[in-house]
Amino acid sequence: MSTLDSYGQNIPAPTLGDEPNIETLIPTVNAVVQRSVMRFQNATARAAVLTGPLAPVHGMLTDLIDEDRIDRWDGTRWNPITPGPWHAFPVGSGIVAHSGSPGYRYVNGKVEFRGRFARTGGGQFSTGTDWLIGTMPVGWRPPSYTYWIVPVEIGAGIYYARAEIRDNGQIIAYTPPGATSTTNGMKWLGLEDSSYPLDTPPATL
Repeated sequence: MSTLDSYGQNIPAPTLGDEPNIETLIPTVNAVVQRSVMRFQNATARAAVLTGPLAPVHGMLTDLIDEDRIDRWDGTRWNPITPGPWHAFPVGSGIVAHSGSPGYRYVNGKVEFRGRFARTGGGQFSTGTDWLIGTMPVGWRPPSYTYWIVPVEIGAGIYYARAEIRDNGQIIAYTPPGATSTTNGMKWLGLEDSSYPLDTPPATL
């Protein structure tokens, strides 16, 4: 008759009284593997193995090689707990990347941004105006309106803008009114380190 580990993890182990049989170690091996960080080539390979009696259980961790990501099973779905890949930011009309490889990614329950943006042709972001920076794809949009204070190139004493993302995925930047930017100012704004929570991971990470 097998016994259980001393840490309350329900890992069985054969006892000295058991009949010699190497196969009695299989439940022990499986129990230990289930509690380790299991490695699969990709999510498709994982799904092919973790099914039926080997279906994922709460707290299970997997390392996906192709995706270079560790996921955790929360009892319903796999949630990335290490950063997913960066995706190119979907810039709006008249907006281009300025620096920092503008992009977005999903990690541990939130969407993160990076990079700075400029107007096509190098024009200034005039004050008191809404600027459509881009639109997030379906599945990546927050459940409610979210906003951040973001940096801009200094112009007329203005050091910041407000960026917001609406439920239709539009990311709008707005600089304070009441001042005219200088000739060389207000040529870029940034979303670096901005983020918002997303309860359900996107279908495609």
